[in-house]
Amino acid sequence: MSLIAYAVIYIDQMWVNNLDITNALASETTRIIVNDFGHGLFAILCDESYDASTKEQLAVVIRYVDLHGYVIERFLGILHVSDATALSLKKAIDVLFSKHGLSILQIRGQGYDSASNMRDVVLIIENDGLVEQKGQAYAFLNSLQSFEFAFILHLMKKIMGITNALSEALQRKDQDIVNVMGLVKVSKQQLQATREHGWDFLLDEICLFCKKHKIIILKMDEIFITSGRSRRKVQQITNLHHYQVELFCAVTDLQL
Repeated sequence: MSLIAYAVIYIDQMWVNNLDITNALASETTRIIVNDFGHGLFAILCDESYDASTKEQLAVVIRYVDLHGYVIERFLGILHVSDATALSLKKAIDVLFSKHGLSILQIRGQGYDSASNMRDVVLIIENDGLVEQKGQAYAFLNSLQSFEFAFILHLMKKIMGITNALSEALQRKDQDIVNVMGLVKVSKQQLQATREHGWDFLLDEICLFCKKHKIIILKMDEIFITSGRSRRKVQQITNLHHYQVELFCAVTDLQL
């Protein structure tokens, strides 16, 4: 066998070995990412694109809050799809979730870059999926159309809007401690002002959102009920207490 032939075999074997190592590292990295939020909630960000051979593919990124309260975005995977229809994209997401032991019930947000057909993915799961998937999709759709989901969505938007500048500053390597402490002080002042004076404005904003999207608006003086049953057998609470004290004040105090 010629020297060139030996060289070709050697290079080919090295390429195979490197590919195996790369795949192993990718698999381990993804496992660590999934374990970071475990059975917690997350949002998915999806984008359609083409590879070098012009084949359609779907890239999926997950966004979640870690144990330290930081918002984390991680690349989960990229899959080839036969076309850009909602059914094909749904199947791709289904395969990816199954591979990593994830459930659609863990999703609390979806983002699609210029992919309007993706809005139908959950509906397809409900209509054409397995029995378990139908139940999960139905529960997920109901949660998206609930007053509580709208409330939490707006509350998180408000809180993150206040803390975003501080979060970005803390990630800068050239940030000095004096400026950071100043930003911490300003953020705490804004959070405190929101806690003391922001409830009525937030509630009005949420009610307008619910009217626009035909979501049932709860009456704050009625008894709070979850899953069709009374939340507490001994001491019942009103919707006002649940949303203002247990959610609005509790979340704001946690950030403070």
